[in-house]
Amino acid sequence: MFGGGAGGGRKCESGDEKDLPRADAGKVAGVEFMDSMKLTKLVIAVDMDGTMLFADNRFHPLDVAFLKQELPLTVIFATGRSLTGMRLPLTINGLIGESEPVPYPLVLHNGALVYLPGQRVHRHFAFEPGIAAELVQRVLAFPQDLAVVAQGEGREWLIRTSPYGGPRAIIYGYRPLPWQPGKALPVFSKLLCISDQPEVLKELEETLRSLPLEGNSSLGDLYEMTPKGVTKATGLNALLPALGVEDVPLITVGDGENDFTMLDMADLACAPANAHPPLKTHAQFIFDRSERGIFQPVLEAAMERLPLPEAVQGQLRAVMVTSG
Repeated sequence: MFGGGAGGGRKCESGDEKDLPRADAGKVAGVEFMDSMKLTKLVIAVDMDGTMLFADNRFHPLDVAFLKQELPLTVIFATGRSLTGMRLPLTINGLIGESEPVPYPLVLHNGALVYLPGQRVHRHFAFEPGIAAELVQRVLAFPQDLAVVAQGEGREWLIRTSPYGGPRAIIYGYRPLPWQPGKALPVFSKLLCISDQPEVLKELEETLRSLPLEGNSSLGDLYEMTPKGVTKATGLNALLPALGVEDVPLITVGDGENDFTMLDMADLACAPANAHPPLKTHAQFIFDRSERGIFQPVLEAAMERLPLPEAVQGQLRAVMVTSG
């Protein structure tokens, strides 16, 4: 049986899940869908920015070709992005239409918002109202230039903006609704702060240190927060049983601070060569994504390092040849 990854177990996450804020789990997928998921023999959870994504929200051409096939595995996108931000590259790369629901299972908001295939909400780990109010009050009072986006279930709000951060949020796929102090505070599970000054984000981190939250720096100009104990591992641990694949070999691929818990729960933890240096010490396989993208090198490593049945390896070789 699988599930005892590099971090010592599939339940690798910070905090105790039973104490995390929960929303209604929503409708679980029907029997036909669950049966089809149980047929999968491999799961790959992949980060977006810095991992799957290159400039202009583009995937590597080989990854696009790979994803357009009928696959013998389950691909999960695990990212800090919102649903809008996740849909943007999928649309740009021709994987979904403008009005088509996302066919992939998703772990968004760094684990705080989980979707089943077909864009159906499964779990939403939102900030408790009192903590959310204090968090927003502190970022509004912060004296340095900063853009702040609150990410909720299927929508986001612009809490404050800046000349750099406002346009940058658009690049990351955000289409935030306006919000003004004094209005009712929306329910949200991730707060994203944007600045082109790393020292400003470090100062912000110190300002918020006393609050119960998970904080991560990303891409040099982002600081992002979720409720205490909510990580990408939290989201994956909520999603995998719902898909019926909790005992299937899990590969995770990521490059940043928000990927530590995801790599530590994997049967095979992978990182691109451009990854955050401390993260590379948590990876069992490091590769150059520029030549062949993500899936080709990672699946080759999986066939070498995981005890996959020969029939499964044959299925993987078939889709690798097709996309190559």
